[in-house]
Amino acid sequence: MLPLIRCSLPVARSLPTSSRSFSSLTPQIRSQQRLARRNAASSFLKSQGSAGAKIDGNSRNRAFMVVFTALTGVTAWGVFDEGSPMAKAWEGSGAGELWRKSFASFIKPHSASLLPSWPMPNVPQDLPCPHTLVIDLENTLVHSTWDRKYGWRHAKRPGVDKFLSTLAQYYEIVLMSPSLAGVAEPVVMGLDPQQCIMHHLFRESLLYQDGVHMKDLTALNRPMNRIVCIDDDPTNVMQTSNLIRIKPYDNPRDRTDKSLEDLTPLLVEIAKSNQMDVPGVIRGFGTNEATGIVDEYRRRLDAKRDQYIQQSERSLLSRGANKLEAPEGAPQLMSESSKSGLSAKDIAGSEPVPENLGGVAGWWQSRKENKEELEILKRQKWQEVMEKRAKEQE
Repeated sequence: MLPLIRCSLPVARSLPTSSRSFSSLTPQIRSQQRLARRNAASSFLKSQGSAGAKIDGNSRNRAFMVVFTALTGVTAWGVFDEGSPMAKAWEGSGAGELWRKSFASFIKPHSASLLPSWPMPNVPQDLPCPHTLVIDLENTLVHSTWDRKYGWRHAKRPGVDKFLSTLAQYYEIVLMSPSLAGVAEPVVMGLDPQQCIMHHLFRESLLYQDGVHMKDLTALNRPMNRIVCIDDDPTNVMQTSNLIRIKPYDNPRDRTDKSLEDLTPLLVEIAKSNQMDVPGVIRGFGTNEATGIVDEYRRRLDAKRDQYIQQSERSLLSRGANKLEAPEGAPQLMSESSKSGLSAKDIAGSEPVPENLGGVAGWWQSRKENKEELEILKRQKWQEVMEKRAKEQE
C-alpha cells in the first residue's frame, strides 16, 4: 500500500467586499458612477487624439439625409436637364446610355412597328392600303363608372354601332387605349361584336413620357398623311396635326349625344375622295375641335348648294331670253349644272354604299356575306343532327 502523504493546502482568503452591497446603492449613487465612467472614457479618447465629441444616432441620421438628398438632387439634375454638366458627364462616361437601355422596356412601345405591314395576311393581297382611323376608348366610345353595389359598368356612346359599321367599309380602324389589356379587352369585345375594329393596342403599345401614356402615331407603320385620330384628350396624342378632338362622353344618361353621327359624313368623304394630306384637311377647318369642324363642313355644303341654285337660276333665265320657253311639264336638261363644276356629293352629301364595291368596302361586304352564309350552314348542320337524334330515339 502506498503510504498516505499528509499535506496541508493554504486556505484561500476571502476577497474584500465593499461595505455596501450593489442592491443597497441608491439611484443617485448609480447615476454618479455612470457619469464618472463616461468622463473617464471621454478623457481617454482625448488622450488618444480623438476630438472627444459625442456622436449620437440623431447626428448620424442627419448626415445620411444630407448626403442622400445631395446625391438625389444631382441625379435629378442630370436626368431632367440634358444640357447640365452632370448630364454631359453621364453621357461621356456611358452611364446615360446604360440608363436609357435599362428603362427602355418600361417607357417605349413594345415594338417599333405596332401594326403588320400592308397587305396583311387576312385581307386580299391586291387590296390597296386604306386610310387609318385611330380611336380612343375611354370617354370617346364608352364611359365607365364604378360603385360598391354593381362594380364596373360601361355605357356605350350613342351611335357607336353605326359609326363603326359604316367606317369599317372605308378605314382600317385601330383602337388605342392607355388601359391595361386585361381590363380593356373584355370591354372592347362587348362593344364591337362584329369585329369592325381590326387592331387593339393598349398600354404596352404607348410611349410613357412625363407621367402620361402617349399615343405615337409614327409607330403604327402607316403613312402619317393618311391617318385620322379621334380622341377626347389632346394631351395623350403626340401628333396633334392628325387629331380631331371630340367632346368627352362623361354622362352615361345623355342619350342625345350625336358627336359620332355628325362626324361620320366628313370621315366618309375623306376616305372616298382619297385625301392624301389629312393634316392639311384638318388645318383647313381652322380648328381641330369636332364641333367646329362639323359646323364648318355643313356651312361649306350649304354654300355649295346656294351657289348651285343661283347658277341654275341664271342659266335658266339666260336660256329663256334666247329661246322659246319650253312647254309646261317638259323634261328639263341639267347640262348647265354639270358645267358649274358642282358634284353630286357636294349637294346630297354622302351616298349609300353600292352593293358591289372594290377596295375596303367590297372586302368588308364580302366578309359580312361569308359570315352570314357560315351561320346558315351551321344552323342547317345543327338541324340535321337534331333530326338524326330524334330518329334514333324513335
